[in-house]
Amino acid sequence: MVALAPSLESLAAPLAIADYAVLALPFVVLPVVLLVVVRSVVMLDEGQYHVVTVDGEVDEVLEEGIHVRSPLRTGWTLDTSPVNFQFQGAVVETDDGVPVRGDVSGRFRIVDPERLVSITREYPGDVRRRIDEAYVTQVERLSWEGADDPAATLEERCASEVERALERWGVEVERLEVERLDRVG
Repeated sequence: MVALAPSLESLAAPLAIADYAVLALPFVVLPVVLLVVVRSVVMLDEGQYHVVTVDGEVDEVLEEGIHVRSPLRTGWTLDTSPVNFQFQGAVVETDDGVPVRGDVSGRFRIVDPERLVSITREYPGDVRRRIDEAYVTQVERLSWEGADDPAATLEERCASEVERALERWGVEVERLEVERLDRVG
């Protein structure tokens, strides 16, 4: 006689290791698939860009909206909203040897993100450093004794140099002010 129902012995037999592996498979595969999907979707608001890189080189710049990218690519989000800055300049000697210190403030924003990311990845730090360099360069060219209003002269010169330097980066300076310029010592 042929038994159609499983025997009690076969029901009580322990599961083999392979059976446990099959049961655990969904608990391993599902999280990996979810991670890949989550890393692939990029949601950008207005004024945001996502820079996608492959092997350290910029591959593409995604604009606002929902995008799906390869999870093997890396990237970062760039916000184009204006950035305010303020710093106290170092003591720098003018062209005629007078040590001065000034406070500089202003505001800049990205107008061409593709151009910016092709030049620097250290935004906004590199922009702030470039403004500081322009300030130092222009103070060194300034003649303190011969100027009617050294702060206004410095502000004018700094603004034009910074605008020229940052234009090639795709960054626009909305405002740059030398708030205070004092002779030191």
